[in-house]
Amino acid sequence: MASRPCIYLFLFLLSGPSHAGDYFNSNAQGVAIGGYDPVAYFVLKMAVQGTDAHQTDWQGVTWYFSNEKHKDMFVSDPEGFAPKFGGWCAMAMTGGQVTEVDFDNGWTVDATGLYFNVNKDVRLRWLRGYNRNVSKGNESWPETRRAIEEGSATIHRRAQMPDYYNE
Repeated sequence: MASRPCIYLFLFLLSGPSHAGDYFNSNAQGVAIGGYDPVAYFVLKMAVQGTDAHQTDWQGVTWYFSNEKHKDMFVSDPEGFAPKFGGWCAMAMTGGQVTEVDFDNGWTVDATGLYFNVNKDVRLRWLRGYNRNVSKGNESWPETRRAIEEGSATIHRRAQMPDYYNE
């Protein structure tokens, strides 16, 4: 009888998400942020596609880099270089929404980290209310992250958005 609580705990643990990174914006192959080099946004101030020649695994997903130096920088401080809100749209996160982003044009780097938005126009709206929007996003993120990991979050795809979001 004493072993039943352990069995229930074991079954509960088995029912959880299979990877810690199940909340990151990653493709079907498990590559984070569309294969872009997260360090390049900080260092080069531009979006740069990474390659599978320079990759590492962190938080259950694969991260690509444009060179070995960027990979080493990421490995030494992954939380500092990984995008906020799992790489999902920062503006959408203010309302607890999960939305795909534009890795080329919808990004911002500042002292608090790397943020993505659905496109450059939404990025500009997000920046206009930056402090309030970051605060709201931080409030929404834990519950939204949990929903993503559990598979209960609706992910809004860019291809299904009204035209004014895809300009």
